This record gives sequence, structure tokens and C-alpha cells, in this order.
Amino acid sequence: MNRAPSEVDEAIEANRPIVSNSSTIERERQEREDSSCSSSSSSSEPEEEEPPRKKSKRDAQVTVDLRIDALYEQVSFLTNLIMHQQCASSSNTNVTAKTTDVIEQPEQNNDDFLTNPCSITPKSLDLGFCKTDFDEKKVLKPADEQRLNQLIKLQHFNSSTWQHIRYKKALADMLAFPGFCNLKINDEICCLNKGKNFLASTEEIMAAITNALLYQRQLLQSGLQEIVNWSHNNPTELTSNNLFNKISEMFGNSSPSYKLSEQTLQIVCGKRAECIETRRKRLISEISDKSIQAALVNIPPSEEFLFEKTQLMSLVQSLGGPHYWLSPPQISKNRDQAIGVAKPKSVRSFVSWDPNVVLEWLSANSPKDTLFEISRRTATVLLLASGRRVHDLTLLRISKDNYLDNGQNIYLIPAFGSKTDRHDCRQSAWKLSKHPDKNICPVSLVRCLIEKTKQRRSDIKDLDNLFITISNKVKFASRTVIGNWVRTVLKDSGIDASPGSCRSAVASLGWLDNQPLDDILARALQEVLPGEDYDIQSDNVLPCPSWIFYYRQFKI
Repeated sequence: MNRAPSEVDEAIEANRPIVSNSSTIERERQEREDSSCSSSSSSSEPEEEEPPRKKSKRDAQVTVDLRIDALYEQVSFLTNLIMHQQCASSSNTNVTAKTTDVIEQPEQNNDDFLTNPCSITPKSLDLGFCKTDFDEKKVLKPADEQRLNQLIKLQHFNSSTWQHIRYKKALADMLAFPGFCNLKINDEICCLNKGKNFLASTEEIMAAITNALLYQRQLLQSGLQEIVNWSHNNPTELTSNNLFNKISEMFGNSSPSYKLSEQTLQIVCGKRAECIETRRKRLISEISDKSIQAALVNIPPSEEFLFEKTQLMSLVQSLGGPHYWLSPPQISKNRDQAIGVAKPKSVRSFVSWDPNVVLEWLSANSPKDTLFEISRRTATVLLLASGRRVHDLTLLRISKDNYLDNGQNIYLIPAFGSKTDRHDCRQSAWKLSKHPDKNICPVSLVRCLIEKTKQRRSDIKDLDNLFITISNKVKFASRTVIGNWVRTVLKDSGIDASPGSCRSAVASLGWLDNQPLDDILARALQEVLPGEDYDIQSDNVLPCPSWIFYYRQFKI
């Protein structure tokens, strides 16, 4: 809507102030108010004009900058427009008409609209911001760049030499007895040690590292104390150069502290390389193709993966992708069933092997005058004669409380620890009788074994086991050592069986000889009840094990 230029517009364009009296200003303002009220209801009566107030000398002549007045009008217009949009009703038609009217008449001010309660900005209800926590311990922090580079060099990552880090020699230097080595199993419960102990090597590593850390702490303390004492005794020589030389002497690359750190890192990195190799072998063994296995072995590990990522991806792509060589062969269920029908499992015979074959070989071959020959022959004869377990031979003692030789018979009371020993019953004693054939006579063999090991026993106090080691460190022979002795006898006699099969072979022989089953079980499982004392002077109260010599051609 256009209007004629006024004195205000001309003054604004000329950028100059105008001189006006207060009546002129009041008149212009009254005209604007009248124009803004023109949109109100026509029925309302016009208000009576107030009488003009008296002019004062102060208001006689006022200098007004009309740019301020124009700025006021524009700000009022924008304020009314914004407030009007916020409080607009749901009727789009009324809102559009009213907004258009306001836009076309920017010089008008709607005083009623400005006082509308809707113009007050409503407050929003703040209930707080919800968030979730996470376990910071489960998130690995980034590795230090300098230490990571040192690790790559120490562990030989991305190199073919990563698996050749040897640590056994450094480990031996850190082991010490007692405490800083593997804890031994008590003799009273050694029978419970079954199978291989996979944590023994880990315990040995931890013991050696503990010793190294304590030694490192000791060297650090002594080195720092020596520096303090030196500075106290030589205050005139306490300069930066002398202090640098002293610290280099205590902790430099030629100091014991440096060598100890090098040994410790050798042990840790060597053991870690061994663990990495074990993990890699477990994954490689799942692949059936031998050529692919060899190719994977040649890929070294990196600081992030078991197999260096770039080389592994190159190998995978050259083989046609992972789906080609990682997927297992698809064999139908019917084909598996057909293979099982075509190749049924063979039924094993309950008779393992004939003990007479071994006895005949022992009888035909005289024992050599060596500790190994006497030990393995004695162990084999006692197993075949008694039908007991290999572990039971480790419980035989030759002390005065467990061994008696009266010239005709030998009595052996085994120590507690057999598989069937309990608090209410335990294994029965052994009674060894003479046999005319000295090559398989248990009495002669036991006496010869004791005489042959007499010199080695003198080096160790309280070593009363019947079977002891034949070389290296002098100690009692374990179940594994005795089993290996028996295995050599079975192999030389043409029997391909384990040492533990002697027990079943003796029981099977008694069955084939038509021995009553109750007698076989009774002799093989003889026990002594609590309250029954061993009387090695009397044959009547001493339980006797089963002897196949008494039932076969070797019967006395």
C-alpha cells in the first residue's frame, strides 16, 4: 500500500535532523493511533480527545532523529509478526488474512495483540537427559606408539623368525628351589595325579617371572641406595656429569639390572611365541588341504592378527576366496550311512594277549648284568605274577616296616595310595615265593634289584622305593618310567600292547584255564579291613595276591 512521502521520509533521505515542536510530534502519533484503531468495530464510539497540556519551555523546541522513530516502527512490526505467528489459531483462513493485513500495513501496531497472554513464551518441562553407561574396563585403551614399536622388534612380528625365540636357557637361570619352581605333589596323594598337567609349564613360567621381578626390585633398591650414599659421602663431586655416569653405571646396558630385564623379556616373549604357535596350529589343523596348511604356516603373525592380514588376503584371493577352501565337504547323510554299513567296526576280542609268550621269552633269555635289564624284568614279572596295576609297583617299599626277606619268601607291604585304597580298606600285601627258574623267579629278581641299586640309594636319604630311576637324577621311578620298562619287554617278546594291559591279560588267562570267576576277582581285589594288622611273620594272616605261576606250568 503506497503513501505520499512525508517530512519524516524527506528527513530520512536527507540524513539530517529536523526541528519540530512537541505539538507536531503529538499530532503525528495521534494520527498513527487513529489509523491502527480503524480495524476495530464500527459500533464503538470514538473517544473524546483530552485537552492539550500546557507547553513548557523544555518542550518548546526538541531535536528529533527520525531514523530512531523509523527503527522503532520496524522492530514493532517484526515483533508483532513473530508473536502473531506463535499464537495463530487453527483457522488457516483467518491467520492468512490477518498476516496479510499486518504485512500490508507495517506502520500499524496492534497493542491488543501485544498484551495477549499467548505472547508469553511457554516454559518447557525438563526431565533430564537419559544416557547409558558402559564398562570402561572392557574397552582396551590404545597402545603407546613407542612401546608398540619395541614390542614388534622383541616379538619379531611380521618376520619369519617370530617362532624361533628360545627361552629355556633364560628360564633355567631364573628357577630356584624352593618356591621359585613347580610345586611338587605330595607322596601321599601322588596316586591322584592322572593324565598330563597342562598348567605345570605355566606355573613354572610364573615362578621364574616372580623371581625375576623380585630380583629386579632388589637391584633397583640397592642401586638407588648406592647413588644416595655416594652423593652423601662426596658432596663436592655431586655434579650433573658425575651423577649421569653413576646412574649409567648402576642401570646402563652393562649393569646386572639391564641383563636381568633382557632375560625376563626373553622368557616372556619366548613363551608368548609358543602360545601364538599353538593357537595357529589349532586353526591350521582344521584345514584338510596340506598345501594350504603349508602356505598358512609361512605367513607370520602381526601385532594385530595371528596371520598377517595383507599376506593372508593375498593367499585367500589366489585360492578363489574363503568359500572355496574353508567350507567343509558336503557329504549326504545317506552316503554316511552307506559307508558305515560297508565298513562296520570290528568286534574286539576280550582276550588281549597270552602272558605265557612273555614268560617263555624271559625264561629263554638270561638277564644282562645291567640296572636297566634287572629293573624292567623285575617289574614285568611282578605284574604278570600279581595281575595288579602298574601304579601299584610305585607303592612297594624296602624299609624295615614294609619289607621282610625270611630266606624262602619275601613280604612287601605297599604304601597307601592305590586306586582302591580308602579310609576303611586298603590294598593287600604281597608274598613272593621262589621259582625254580631264576630268570623269572620274583624272589631272586627283587634281591638282585635291591643289591644293584644300593649304591645309587646311598646318595639320597630315605629313598626306600623298590624301583628307582636308572639314570640322571636319583629319585623314585614313576608310573610312566616303570611302564616304559615293561613296554620294552613286551615289544622284545613280540607283544604289541600297552603296559596297562598286563592286568587284563592275567585275568583273561585265568578265565581260559577255567579258574572260577570268584577266585579270579577275589585274588585280584584283595583288601585288608581296618583293624587287621599286617603280620609279616605269619603266612596265615597275610593276604596273598593271585599268582599265575601257581595255575600254569610254572607252579611250584
